[in-house]
Amino acid sequence: MSKDDNNTENGKKLSIEEKKLTKKIKMLKRRIKNLKKTLVEKDKLVEDYLSQLKYLKAEFDNYRKMMTKERELFIKTANEQLIIELIDVYENLERGLNLFNKFNYKEEFIKGMMLTYDSFKKIWDKIKYMIKIKKKC
Repeated sequence: MSKDDNNTENGKKLSIEEKKLTKKIKMLKRRIKNLKKTLVEKDKLVEDYLSQLKYLKAEFDNYRKMMTKERELFIKTANEQLIIELIDVYENLERGLNLFNKFNYKEEFIKGMMLTYDSFKKIWDKIKYMIKIKKKC
């Protein structure tokens, strides 16, 4: 473009005001182009963040489900163990009563019942602890 081309449009001379406006329009067009480019970049960034958020949500859901299953398994296993221990206490009580009825050993019977009571008390404490855990879940 020659100098004359800048100063004319369709053979007319441009006023100073028109030149300023033309310059401003060019600047605004560049600004719009840059803003569009920035918008595309930001849209891509938003898509990336959304994808990461979805991934983290799915990962957290899987973690929560896994922890629920583990908690249920722990409670089930603990309950099974408590039942086994209760069976042992029941059998000890039964044995003690049979021996007392058969031989009438009072002191041994009382010692055996105290030991059995202690075993039962330990199991009872475990049961109370399990109830607390279950209430928290």
